Amino acid sequence: MNTFTRNEMETPRLDSLTELHCAFWNHELKAPIVNADCSFTRNFRHIPALPPQWADRDGLLLDPQMLSPDAFQPPPMPVDNPGNALLGKVAFNTLFPYPRVPWLVGIVGCGLAVSTRAETVWPVPYLPDDWYRRADHGLNPSQAWLDKLLEFLQHIVDNYYPEKCVPVQDMVVRGPGDLCINMMGPERFYYALYDHPAEIKSLLGQITEIYIHWATSQLERIPQIEGGYVNQYGMWCPGTCIRFQEDYAINLSPRLLRQFILPCSRKVVEAFNYSVIHTHSGDSNLAEAMLDLDSLNAIEVSLDPNGPPLEELVPLWNRVLEKKCLVICGPVTGAQLELLTSDLSPEGLWLDVEVVSDEGQTPMWEWDQTSARGAGA
Repeated sequence: MNTFTRNEMETPRLDSLTELHCAFWNHELKAPIVNADCSFTRNFRHIPALPPQWADRDGLLLDPQMLSPDAFQPPPMPVDNPGNALLGKVAFNTLFPYPRVPWLVGIVGCGLAVSTRAETVWPVPYLPDDWYRRADHGLNPSQAWLDKLLEFLQHIVDNYYPEKCVPVQDMVVRGPGDLCINMMGPERFYYALYDHPAEIKSLLGQITEIYIHWATSQLERIPQIEGGYVNQYGMWCPGTCIRFQEDYAINLSPRLLRQFILPCSRKVVEAFNYSVIHTHSGDSNLAEAMLDLDSLNAIEVSLDPNGPPLEELVPLWNRVLEKKCLVICGPVTGAQLELLTSDLSPEGLWLDVEVVSDEGQTPMWEWDQTSARGAGA
């Protein structure tokens, strides 16, 4: 297994960062971690929604053989840290496999179709009307897409580690429920919860096994740091890690969520030492439901442009912080950042932000981490 050796990093900085991140996981921070220079969105926002190769190829069905790391994998973003490109101010500088391909969607067997109008790659469902009568309920995963993802990941390890970045897992992390919808379409999925509950549970169980294999296959190729791994936010975990999501679950009642989605989520988080689930600020139901998942370590909230004002969300987020670590991800003004650092409990708080200029507010490059320095810094 690949590991970082001590002479590949500045030992004092490495120790400081791992101690700081341990304090986060253990709810021991004195002030929140504010990660701006190595934030999650900063590492993919600059990448075009569609590559030039597909700009005039509307409806193109992708095949793994169409993609090569040399042509599609972007290099890591630089950090302002002369002599050590791996470490930002409070987080690791990460790079994930090319993020404009929904690798997992292909891995579970869906077609991947280019839409030049939407500037994205859409899943093409493939399960037929009688999916529930078929062997494995029609599931037909693609090893070729997993192999291609791992090829991209190995390219990052071989070309950018340890000089320029820390390799991390795929960022497009749709969970078993989301993937099942991609496979059969939303309408068929929602009806199946009532018409074929046993079969849908069985199918979700199979997808969950594929999901865990997708994550562990990547960890087997990612170098360890101090016996742990770095996740997509640049935070060090003293063990294995997973980031996952269930965006479509916001359409489910609490009963259906507990019956069909939470068992899959529980199996995923119990397969890894440290886990983060992605949610959205526009709907808090999923975040609140996940508070009952004992093995889950952290809840991430991506700030939606049309979501509630941050002031209205602070009470909910403080309730989350009583049970879980909290990651808040997205652009904020200087005033909003001051609100988050002053009104939220700091012990397990990670602010993964882009601080945007606002008249009279603090621009990103002037934000001083010493004003939000936590235990171990």
